[in-house]
Amino acid sequence: MPTGDTALNILGLSTQVPMKAIYLTDGTRRIYHVGNRDILFKRVAPKNFQFKTRLMTLLNVALKQLGEQGVTNDILLKIRTLIKKSEITDRNSMIEDLNLSPRWIKELLYPLLNDVSI
Repeated sequence: MPTGDTALNILGLSTQVPMKAIYLTDGTRRIYHVGNRDILFKRVAPKNFQFKTRLMTLLNVALKQLGEQGVTNDILLKIRTLIKKSEITDRNSMIEDLNLSPRWIKELLYPLLNDVSI
């Protein structure tokens, strides 16, 4: 699973492309050298991999990177658009995935997931 900066870029919430590729794993911490780039696999708790949907996984990692105070209205509008583009069955799974999210992320995303206009 990509880390915060990479997740922000994948979701289109940031145009920054991280120079160092860092991915989260429940396996052993490792560094691979590919050309002149390093890829770091950083060990985290297995609960970080229990999300059912890729979008909710990326949103959690990205929002944790931004922090509660770093979420702007522009970011929320982009997240709303991403949710709107997702399948209705994915949205139902994302609501279930909220149980794995920190409180502040739950409070931020729950209204967006339950918005009937999307």
